[in-house]
Parts: sequence; C-alpha cells; structure tokens
Amino acid sequence: MRDAGLGENCRAVHKESTTITTGEQAAAELLNGPEPPTAIFAANDSMALGTARAAAARGLNVPGDLALVGFDNISVAEHFSPPLTTVRIFKEQMGRLAARRILELVNAPGIPPVETRVSTELVIRQSCGCR
Repeated sequence: MRDAGLGENCRAVHKESTTITTGEQAAAELLNGPEPPTAIFAANDSMALGTARAAAARGLNVPGDLALVGFDNISVAEHFSPPLTTVRIFKEQMGRLAARRILELVNAPGIPPVETRVSTELVIRQSCGCR
C-alpha cells in the first residue's frame, strides 16, 4: 500500500480467527485510534460484516465515512446493507486443483512442491463508495 502511494497511515490488525466478532474487534482497534481509517479491506467477508457493525456502533456510515471491502464473496455479501464490495474467489476451481494435486502426490510421493494460482474477481457493490 505504501508502494502504491497510499501513505504511512496503512495499518494491519491480526486476529487468530476470521469471524464477524473478530472483524468487529479488529475494526474497533482501528476506529478507536488517534487517526481512524477512511477505508478498510477485511481478510474476508465475515470480518467485513463485523467491521460494518463496529462502524455503526460509532455512528459511522458505510460507505460515507468508511469505505469497506471484503474477500471471498459469501452469499450474504450482496444482501447486506449496503451491499458489500468484495473479491470473489473461485472455490470450485481451487477444489479441483487441490484434488488433482492430492492424486498426483498419492501416485508419486516425493514429487516437488508446486505453486498454483487461481484468479480472483473484484465485485464492486456499494460499500466501497464506488456506486
């Protein structure tokens, strides 16, 4: 983010799990700080929903006061208010690739590890303030 010119105010909060509750806790840490963020990219959509809850508890409006983006495009994301901007992952493709790799390892133990990448898609909805 700094390399993209987004300044020194970039912060990350780590939690042991990625739930609505931990999203709310992580967002509270950021929103209660001396320089609250104007945008949050959550580790997943559940954490983004918790972030929205923390923002609402502080009287903040998503996206007016806080732009919000999640990751994984769970089914509730488009039905949330406002609809959640998110990054769609292709779980079926990931599953097929993982199953194929498991079969390769069963048939040829000890083969070298491989890196596999699966594409994603940005799904722009209202929570980021782009619409």
